[in-house]
Amino acid sequence: MKWVPSLAKLSKLYGEATTANDLVGLLDGCERSIRSGHACELSNVDCGTPHIRLAVCGYFSADNVERELTQLLKRHASAIWSEPNSREERMDDDWAYSEMLKALANLQVPESIIVPGRSIIVGRRQFNVAFNNGRSYGNVVSARYTNFSTVERHILLAHVEITAAHNLTGRSHQPALFVILPASNSQDDVAIRKKSVEFLAEIEDSGINQYSDPDPVQLAQAIEEWAAQ
Repeated sequence: MKWVPSLAKLSKLYGEATTANDLVGLLDGCERSIRSGHACELSNVDCGTPHIRLAVCGYFSADNVERELTQLLKRHASAIWSEPNSREERMDDDWAYSEMLKALANLQVPESIIVPGRSIIVGRRQFNVAFNNGRSYGNVVSARYTNFSTVERHILLAHVEITAAHNLTGRSHQPALFVILPASNSQDDVAIRKKSVEFLAEIEDSGINQYSDPDPVQLAQAIEEWAAQ
């Protein structure tokens, strides 16, 4: 129960693909085990004081819940997963888009390239697109999430949106992604920055131009050049 909100820690035990349904199943299993223990008298359940344990896992109970969970993590994940502190500000894709618009306001970029509401309709389909220079589409993504798996998912989703719109409208130039990387030099941000750059280099081979930088102003300058293409 204590780790239900901590997906980063649970994923170390159960894999990166842990879903909400997996967690529900895990809790249901715990509940059935405890109820079964009560049905056959609690004294017959293999337990430690004051917390129930499963001996088949080789896991021994302690009086301190946090110490128990840490020992479990060491035993099954071979490392303690230090979950980063919550960020003071939201730095998601909406934040990245807002930062890009602020930076673009100081440059010679035609307002016409900015897609109203970041939404275009092609046939019966709606696509999330931030920029349209008449020859290709562009999107803005934030890489300032807590986990790289989230960054990767958002990059892929943005990639799919502009590539699909590009193909359906027969654009002449390659679509582009503009990614704002983490700016701090904390261990977590350095790792996410490195993984993001490597991932962007990989998807570039699929026929997309990618630009990434921790500074929105630098990315805005890249958009300025892209808009004039």
